[in-house]
Amino acid sequence: MKNTTHTIQQYGHYSVTGPVLLPLTVDNTVAEFTHEGFSFSGRLYGVLYQKTKKLFSQQHILLRICSNCQWAFYYGSNYCDCQWQIDEAKKRIFDTGEGMVIFAHDHHGKGVGIQDHWKVYAEGQYRGLELVVDAYEKLGFKEDYRRYDDIIDILSHYNIKNIRLMTNNPNRKDYFTQAGKDVIIEPLEQPINPHLKEEYRSKKYKLDHMLRVSDRNLID
Repeated sequence: MKNTTHTIQQYGHYSVTGPVLLPLTVDNTVAEFTHEGFSFSGRLYGVLYQKTKKLFSQQHILLRICSNCQWAFYYGSNYCDCQWQIDEAKKRIFDTGEGMVIFAHDHHGKGVGIQDHWKVYAEGQYRGLELVVDAYEKLGFKEDYRRYDDIIDILSHYNIKNIRLMTNNPNRKDYFTQAGKDVIIEPLEQPINPHLKEEYRSKKYKLDHMLRVSDRNLID
């Protein structure tokens, strides 16, 4: 067996596998990104980035934190904006020349796990519940179980102190400011379509996400 230990480096409580150069299709062109895999006691994160220098600049770095959505990524579901957001994040990073997507492989369904995410969709549709808040509550789940301690460690690994966080959720900012990061929120809002109305209604009115879509466009 070929010795590959040089591709895996241990850094205290986590390890890093890579780097791997990836030619990705972004906005109908091919762009070269770099991928590194992080493992924290079995919790796995894929880090995809572009940078022009050996180190990231100390300007606010574009950052997208992406949970694992089987419905969008595996099947192409239009019930959420997950696929659009990761594609748009890569486009903005490519246009800027510097930025990062952190893909949290274990964050299925806001941290409930992949099997329980199946239940959320199945029970939600069977009972006529919206799938962002009500279906979680009826099944006894909290709305969100995700934590970002590992992600803060990943940012520190790259010496990233200032971020432009691509999200519509203003509450995410608190995790990073409390860890000493300087954060600017950059909205990442998909243009509305009929399949997305339910999710954006819930996020705007129940979760207070910073969505600019008008009330008129959210009415069935």
